[in-house]
Amino acid sequence: MERKPARLLRAANIVEKRRWFSQRLNPSSRFRVSSLGEAGGLERVGVSIAWLPPGKESFAFHAHRYEEEGCTFSKAAASRSWATRKR
Repeated sequence: MERKPARLLRAANIVEKRRWFSQRLNPSSRFRVSSLGEAGGLERVGVSIAWLPPGKESFAFHAHRYEEEGCTFSKAAASRSWATRKR
């Protein structure tokens, strides 16, 4: 098996490549997404990171026939902005 060269993903490059995305079945859907899989050279696995603005939604309920999907959520940025507004 041919070994591919390692790739280094920098946070600044990931943020720079974000693009806006809306899910057509959900009018409240609006978020920014960046593909980590493509940037890392993955060919059979998709990995993305998304930024969801306050008050917006990600997707409409949906299902996939041939692939699995998982989500992990972090509210660190939301907590920080909430704490700032309360003071």
